[in-house]
Amino acid sequence: MEYKGWGNIEKEKKVDMEKRKFIKNSALVMLGVIASMRGLDEAINFFSQDNEKENKKPLNNTSDNKKDEISIKEPKTEKPDNVSEAMELNKNLEEDKEENRQERILNAEEMAEEILRVYSSSAIARRFDNKVFSKDFFMAQQFQESRGDHTAESSSGARGVYQNKPESVIDVIKYLAFLREETKDLPEGKRCDYTGPMNISEEEAKKISSLFLKKADYGRATGKLYLLLIHDKDSGYNTGRNPDVFRSESIERQQKLLLLAYHDGPTRRRYPQNASPDAKKYLQLVRRHMSIIVDIRDRLEKAEMSRELDYAIFKILQKLDDGENEGRMNEAVSFWLKKLQEAHISKWRQDGNFGKPLDNSEIRKLFARK
Repeated sequence: MEYKGWGNIEKEKKVDMEKRKFIKNSALVMLGVIASMRGLDEAINFFSQDNEKENKKPLNNTSDNKKDEISIKEPKTEKPDNVSEAMELNKNLEEDKEENRQERILNAEEMAEEILRVYSSSAIARRFDNKVFSKDFFMAQQFQESRGDHTAESSSGARGVYQNKPESVIDVIKYLAFLREETKDLPEGKRCDYTGPMNISEEEAKKISSLFLKKADYGRATGKLYLLLIHDKDSGYNTGRNPDVFRSESIERQQKLLLLAYHDGPTRRRYPQNASPDAKKYLQLVRRHMSIIVDIRDRLEKAEMSRELDYAIFKILQKLDDGENEGRMNEAVSFWLKKLQEAHISKWRQDGNFGKPLDNSEIRKLFARK
């Protein structure tokens, strides 16, 4: 039998669904107001899921959707998996930088500047034994080598105030590279931060030594580093480490060995008895210059002037070297000491400060007068 009330049931069901939809939409509106006030966005999303399902249409082109999704992603940065890897990576980068810094390619003038820079550093200064490498020792040797004339050049190719040959320049470069490796683990101030090559050619060394004729400090730094190389028991100048022939000897003996080795070559320090006649004469002359320097310092002090007027002392040595003063050293020294004292008194009257010594420019003018 046909059930005639079927149509009425469908009608009631339809009305009921409309009512439910109206109530839900009303609730969504109310919740939207509340959400905007209290941040209940999640509640709205929960109640609106059914409406989204009803209105949502399937996407026909999923590849376009993926393409858009990829395009808005931020670029991925490669990072180490852990802190230790990051530290190792940074360490390697620093080592690469240090290696590149240490092996710079330098031209002749840059090399001369690098030698001077490293010589002037505290790491090198602390390696000199000040008792052996005294101020008087350096002054006397420079005077014997060149009379202080940095433009001096010998027939054998020795140049500058210390009369260094290209071979000596090569030895100094090797020594600085050795010190860099030897001191690399020491703290700053004790570490040799030489940045040049480990070795250079003879042609490059000639170019560097030619600059000694233009700037006195280039030759002065190279000469003193060459002396330090000879004195350093760890310099490795010969095969292996050098024998320590200095430390158990007196200061005077060490200076003697240094001068003989400087003249004949570093190996002479091991066999000073085999020194050449020229080296022995060289030793005697340097010692004589040292004794004159000490005497002048004492006489400066007696005349109530500074003992440290090194430039004036060197100028007096040059005056003593003149042919006209041969055999009359005492008279010549007394003459120039008197001139220095008069100039000092004149400056004192002008400045009112008797304790202030003459500067090098004032000394130069004094000795330039006839």
